[in-house]
Amino acid sequence: MIIMKKFLFVCLTFLFLSISAQYSYQYGHDSTRLNLKNGVYKVTETAEFTGRENYKRISKFTFNKKGNLTDIEYLNSKDDDKPKHMSFKKIAYDRFDRPISMEELKARTTFKYAHDTVIIQKDADSFIEKSTYTKLKNKEYLVSELSIDNEKEITKGEFIYDSKYRIIESTEIIFSKGKTDTVKIKSEYYGKCHYPKQQTIHNLTTSNILNKKCDIIESTAHFSNGNTHKSVFTYKYDKKDNWIERTELVNGKVSSFSTRIIEYY
Repeated sequence: MIIMKKFLFVCLTFLFLSISAQYSYQYGHDSTRLNLKNGVYKVTETAEFTGRENYKRISKFTFNKKGNLTDIEYLNSKDDDKPKHMSFKKIAYDRFDRPISMEELKARTTFKYAHDTVIIQKDADSFIEKSTYTKLKNKEYLVSELSIDNEKEITKGEFIYDSKYRIIESTEIIFSKGKTDTVKIKSEYYGKCHYPKQQTIHNLTTSNILNKKCDIIESTAHFSNGNTHKSVFTYKYDKKDNWIERTELVNGKVSSFSTRIIEYY
C-alpha cells in the first residue's frame, strides 16, 4: 500500500498539477504547467464519465496573480447523487513565491528552505513523511522517510530537469518491509509544451500527440503485454485560447465530457 501510494504520486506529478514535492517544480508557474493562458484567476472543471459506473468529478483551482495555485478542491458524485467533497488544498507562499505551507483536510505540509536544499514535512492523521531535496545544477537528490502504522519506508531518488524545469528523467529506489522497488520515469516534450510527448513509467509507455495550443489530442498507452489503450480528444476554446469543452473518445465512443468555467484577472 505504501509503495503504491508513492508510485501513484510519481505518475500523477507529470500530468496533473498539485503542489509537487519536487524542489525545481516550484519554478515557473502552476498555470503554465496546467497549460492555462492569459491571467487565469479561477477554473471550475466538471468531467462526466461514462461506462460501467457513471460518475462526475468537479475540480476547482484558484491562482494568484503570479500564476501559482492557492486553492485546490475536488468533488465526486455517482449518477445523480449530490457531489461529495473529496479533498482540498490551500497553499501559502513566501515573498520569493515559494510554497511554505499546504493545508489539507487531515494533513499539513511545511516547506523549509536553506541554500540549495528544501525540507518538506507532511503530518497527517495516519502518517508522517519527511523529504529532503538537494539541488546540484540540473539535478536533484531526494532522501525521504515515510512512517505509517509503525512501519517505515525509505526513498532515495534522483531527478534530472531541462531548462524549462520539466523532469526528463527520474529514478526512485523505495525500501520497505525488506523489499526494494525501483520507479524509473523518462519523458520527452514538444518544444514549449509541458505535457510530455512520450513518457515511460515501469512497463507502461504513453505517447501523446499535441495540437498547436499544447493540448493533448491523442494519447496511446502501450503496455508490456502488448495491449494498447488509445484516447482521442477534441476541444472547444474561449477567446483567450483556453479550452472550455473537451470530449474524450475511446474506440470511437465518448468516454468522458468535460467543461470549464474560467474566470480571469
